[in-house]
Amino acid sequence: NNRDSNVFANKVAGEVHEAVMKEVESKVEGLSEKIIELFKKLKTDKEKFKALGITFEEQAFYDILVAVRDDNNFEYADEKCLELAKKIKALIDNTAIYADWKNNANLRNQLNVDIIDLLYANGYPPAWHEKVYDRVMEQVDNFKRYEDSDGETRGERAEKRPSHEILTSVAAALRFREYLPVYSLRAACGYFGDGEVVEPDGWIKVENCGRIDDTQFVVKTEGTSMEGLIEEGSYAIFRTLGASLEGKVLLVQRLEAGDPETGGAYTIKKFTRNGAKVVLKARNPDVADIVLENDAEYSTKYRAIAEFKGVVS
Repeated sequence: NNRDSNVFANKVAGEVHEAVMKEVESKVEGLSEKIIELFKKLKTDKEKFKALGITFEEQAFYDILVAVRDDNNFEYADEKCLELAKKIKALIDNTAIYADWKNNANLRNQLNVDIIDLLYANGYPPAWHEKVYDRVMEQVDNFKRYEDSDGETRGERAEKRPSHEILTSVAAALRFREYLPVYSLRAACGYFGDGEVVEPDGWIKVENCGRIDDTQFVVKTEGTSMEGLIEEGSYAIFRTLGASLEGKVLLVQRLEAGDPETGGAYTIKKFTRNGAKVVLKARNPDVADIVLENDAEYSTKYRAIAEFKGVVS
């Protein structure tokens, strides 16, 4: 009858409800345990990067370097992974901060090349292994996409750029140990190009840029041709020229008319060759490269003064 049917239906519904609630409670309990474990892991990770003496971002690269090493069974000391992680983070900070990074294939490709060069120069891995590079680059890509997700413009980043105190004088014991001299572009080219006796505009404290010595100096940059590597208005560190110019970013003096970009007599470009031609290459795709037909034309119109080392952070 209808009464018995309703009782049966209510009983079944009650049993189903009870079973569902038990299942939900089980899932929630399991999820709660996972959340607790996740928070424990996050806390451990937070303490880990502090113990290692690195930043949270540097730890992301340290972890992937160690994981890739272990997965592929090659030897590379933890200490070396630590130093390499710092170098990768520093390189990304200096070469890949583009507002349109995600949409510019040329910039992404250049970053890939720079990262692979850095890994190779540091012997990671000891032998060529494409999958190793792919995994490291995947982490780089993830990092950059996360970093760029805030949608900051170049102007907003410039406003956040730290100001630097230029001291008129520092103790002799601190010169070329903690501080480097700051020159105007003209003075730097006169001193390092012609050997003129010039006094620096002041001294700037340099940190996290490796070893410094009396072959290095700092200038405040102009123009956007190397944007992403050197932001306009940054304090850039240069050093005396090495044996080879190929592939190096250089401070170059223009011996004839002014630089096409800034109108000045100085420019910062990457020195490359294309057959017999010398190309002073810009990173910013909106700035034209300077192409010279041969070495003779280059030496007539330009003179390399110093090699770029890094940016004062």
